[in-house]
Amino acid sequence: MYSQSMTIPISSTDGANADKIHYLREADRIGKSGTGRFRNHRESLENRINELLMELEKRNQSLYRTVKAREEIEIQLHNIVGSLSTGILVADLRGKIIVFNREAERITGLKASRVLGRRVAVTEGLTFLEEGQCKWHSLLEKEQNVEEEMEILRKGEDPAHINVKAAPMRSPGGGKIGMIMTLQDITRMKRLEKQANRSDRLAAMGEMAVKIAHEIRNPLGSIELFASTLKEDLENSPSCSAVLDHILTGVRSIDTIVTNMLLFVRPHQRTEFDTVSIHEVIEDSLRFSNHLVKSNEGVEVDRCYCAQPLRVLGDPELLKQVFLNLILNALQAMPKGGRLTIYTRRRGEPRYGQKLIEIALEDTGTGIAEKDMHKIFNPFFTTRDGGTGLGLAIVHNIVNAHNGNIEIRNRSNKGTRCSVSLPEHQKD
Repeated sequence: MYSQSMTIPISSTDGANADKIHYLREADRIGKSGTGRFRNHRESLENRINELLMELEKRNQSLYRTVKAREEIEIQLHNIVGSLSTGILVADLRGKIIVFNREAERITGLKASRVLGRRVAVTEGLTFLEEGQCKWHSLLEKEQNVEEEMEILRKGEDPAHINVKAAPMRSPGGGKIGMIMTLQDITRMKRLEKQANRSDRLAAMGEMAVKIAHEIRNPLGSIELFASTLKEDLENSPSCSAVLDHILTGVRSIDTIVTNMLLFVRPHQRTEFDTVSIHEVIEDSLRFSNHLVKSNEGVEVDRCYCAQPLRVLGDPELLKQVFLNLILNALQAMPKGGRLTIYTRRRGEPRYGQKLIEIALEDTGTGIAEKDMHKIFNPFFTTRDGGTGLGLAIVHNIVNAHNGNIEIRNRSNKGTRCSVSLPEHQKD
């Protein structure tokens, strides 16, 4: 038996399959390798994204803290500006108001909600800023600060004096971006200056009055003595006696004027003051003037007293003279009848820690001519026939001796309002 080797022929088809298998295996190997690299890239990318997200979170937190801090600073600055005792007005280059604090509201009588976003030049109630050196357009052209005092009128209130300062507002780069104005209410300071000037003037006149009184009283006493002696000697001569009566009457009249002059100079002769009820003093003054009230037909007196007792440290007799003079002045201003209203109230000066009592007398009389208003406290100034002109001068000095203040002004409708303010006395 013969062994015989066999050769199996490979067809072309089998060769093609082998190639395919080889390529498939190679592709699988390459695919697995690519998947690994892709996975590595993806993981690397995810890690980078996570790092960026963490960095972004840190930056967001830092930005949030920065914004929060700025908001707190803005709130703090807003509170500081709002709490200042000086009015602050800030406007941009177009004159549009962007800051208007509480003190500016109080001084001008305007609400911030009404003026913010509006232009200064066209805002009712701020037109006074377009007067004098404070015109907006002229301010923008100036590089230096501007300061000016002016008077403003507020609805339902007395005129107010304010000090206005304007300065350019600049950016960090130095460019002008707007204007800052400060408004300072100097009404009380002006009033005190006026009172001080008036007191100095009256003090100088008072020194002169003392000398005049001394020089007059010496010969006056002699005239009265000689006239009295002559009257006794000429008792049987009616015509001469009548002339001497006229002389003696004139002497007494001059002596009264001299006495008033001395009272004007030295209203606080008593150094020890007592506790005085203001309501009792006013009622006593009204009783003394009651006959004049009754004789002046058509005059009515109204009392609007504070419900609580009001007391001051003072001299009751001198205070009676104050209110008696003021009541008589009011009655004389209403020759055809009218109404006299007397108000009392307790009021405070919160900025200055004072507790005051205000006594106001309002009449419906003829009022005071504006040209005479600044002279009414001057000695010997009078517009009434037969008046000495010492009444209000004496009143002023008595009130001043009690550390008080007196103001007289015409009412808006008719008549005069006289206001006396005295320090309140609190019992321990």
